[in-house]
Amino acid sequence: MCPVSDDEALWQKVDDALNSDDTVLEACRNYIETLSPAIDAICNGINVSRVGRNLIYRCIAKRMQENVGAIIAFAESDYSSMSPMPLRPLCEDLIYGCWLRGLPAEDVDSFVEMSIWTDILKGMGVQSRFLPRAYKTYTLLPNEAQSASDPVGAKPDEPERDAIFETAHLSYRQQLKILGKKLGWNNGRTPSIYEMAKSCDLIEIYEFFYHGASKSVHSDMHTMGRMVWGTPGGSFNISSQNFANYYRLFALAYSVWLAEELFERLIAPEFSKECLLIDGQAHSVWLAMVLTGLARNKAFPPLVTKEELRWRS
Repeated sequence: MCPVSDDEALWQKVDDALNSDDTVLEACRNYIETLSPAIDAICNGINVSRVGRNLIYRCIAKRMQENVGAIIAFAESDYSSMSPMPLRPLCEDLIYGCWLRGLPAEDVDSFVEMSIWTDILKGMGVQSRFLPRAYKTYTLLPNEAQSASDPVGAKPDEPERDAIFETAHLSYRQQLKILGKKLGWNNGRTPSIYEMAKSCDLIEIYEFFYHGASKSVHSDMHTMGRMVWGTPGGSFNISSQNFANYYRLFALAYSVWLAEELFERLIAPEFSKECLLIDGQAHSVWLAMVLTGLARNKAFPPLVTKEELRWRS
């Protein structure tokens, strides 16, 4: 038997996808698989000398793979209406990563390290206040609960411990503010995601994708309204499954869009050597099957569907 060439294997997979129950799903799955060799090389077996931007870029690359994988898993499950949820971190990582690349090289690693420790110390302070009360509430053995609530190696009483965390937290916040003022940020405050998007020419990504993705993770009236299905003035039922097919396509199509933006703007420029492991032809084919196919059929999922307008007064 003659061995199957790479080209023949690719076109067989394309044919299988075209004849599947969901071409977009299969194309999305194959698209992220083409990026996996590069992401594996970026994220596995690396040597880390300090916590800084390079490490964060690697984390963003891995999160891209994981978020698209989560969308695919949702799309295949009984909870496909939840598919858009991972779009929010995917979009935010794109904006945040591109913004980081625009910071001065001599400052960005310090910003990353100080930001991490600021969040860690804030979390330690919050948990030191919450967990003792939680243990007291849900146990009949208060002495054992108090012992279990102490972080490893921590011995001080609660007020002293809280003061230590708060002092360290404020110290890092002050250092961040000093750095922010040096970089020209308003009052030394780290820019918002909107401001980050604006500064690195991603405002259209923010306005469409961040807006659409954020609805899936917030308590949003528009999203709740979509749960109501029936005839206006008549009977109805309430379930997120009513819009499941829409959410599914929205998440699959735009996860590939955002992943490709992230790949082109951040991953490929930062990790050009690792990206040589990607099969360029397969990557282009699966990208086209998702986005070009939808574009030619005028089928990109909108932010507002015609079904929702039935309720307009």
